[in-house]
Amino acid sequence: MNSEFINERRTLDDRRQSDDAPPFPFFDSDQTLVRENRRRIPDRRINNIEIDSNDKSEKETTRLFLWHKEEVSELFPSEEEIIVGRAQTCGLIIQNRYASRQHARFTFEEGGFTITDHSTNGTYIKNDEGEMFLMGEKMELHGSGIVSLGTPIEYVEKDVIHYFCP
Repeated sequence: MNSEFINERRTLDDRRQSDDAPPFPFFDSDQTLVRENRRRIPDRRINNIEIDSNDKSEKETTRLFLWHKEEVSELFPSEEEIIVGRAQTCGLIIQNRYASRQHARFTFEEGGFTITDHSTNGTYIKNDEGEMFLMGEKMELHGSGIVSLGTPIEYVEKDVIHYFCP
């Protein structure tokens, strides 16, 4: 590197001052009157952009995240379901001796995400509302929480499923 360029380096927060700043007020290229330096102010012209609200429906932005160890799954309203359990055909495979082959099913029904237990040992769910136990029942999911298959959550740490639905 050339030594003359090395001497011109500056720190990140050091800003160059321009001597030929335009006198305020002036008209910019869009014929907008500029009264002050707006370098750090967001561009005011962005409000001219029209956003078509029909482009993305609410269902497209809604989704359910499930993660177990390093595996992450997403369920969108347009998809049918995610089945969790021991079987290799499940969308999220849990290697837990208390989990059934097809232990539980996550679906989108009537505007919300639900979990339905299909197991012998039941499903434990812990969220902001408290801790619940499902045995062949369905429950609507809100916010975030933890799901344990076949074993109470306080006894297992690594075989739980974390969920989040924004």
